Amino acid sequence: MTMKCLIADSPYNRYVANASVYWVVYTVAITPSLASAMPSYGPISGGNMITLRGANLAPTRELTCNFGGDVSTSATFVNTSAARCAAPANAVSAASTVEIAISLDGRNYSNGVGYSFVNAELPPTIVHVAPALVPLAHLTRGEVSVSISGGNFLPTPATCEFGPLGEFSNNSPKSPADVASVSEASCAVPPALGAFSGAIRINQAR
Repeated sequence: MTMKCLIADSPYNRYVANASVYWVVYTVAITPSLASAMPSYGPISGGNMITLRGANLAPTRELTCNFGGDVSTSATFVNTSAARCAAPANAVSAASTVEIAISLDGRNYSNGVGYSFVNAELPPTIVHVAPALVPLAHLTRGEVSVSISGGNFLPTPATCEFGPLGEFSNNSPKSPADVASVSEASCAVPPALGAFSGAIRINQAR
């Protein structure tokens, strides 16, 4: 918000008909706020684009993203509720979670939202699948989706692969995976799988 104030060059000039005056322009910036980062995770090498959503954003020259209070990068204004910036390489070169904040002037920052750095050199891990037991009748109708909890997931295309007792091959049934976060994903169980007891793994471009 910008205000223009008319200021006399002397406190007594308001009583003088021909008093000289000048304008002073004050810019009052409202502190921005953030609600989310999408994606909220990425590789420790950085470089991926992140969309920040919030309120009170503005197209200033000093629009800046800050990661973990240590590294700042320039941001691109999208609209008053969104901006984009590239993730830097993680300063600690290891998987970790930091907070991203945004500033209109490079000094005063918003609240932070979480962002996780993932080690892309390590494969994703799975610790829990639900449901673990599926009625065959539901499976043959293609009605079954499983939720997967684990870690080290990346925001890249992924597939779920199904193998008996952990044995996987090029012919193992597969389906696209929907990766929601660094630790959550889901996928549909292929109807052609039939009666099955085994394991699931997630494959991702890394």
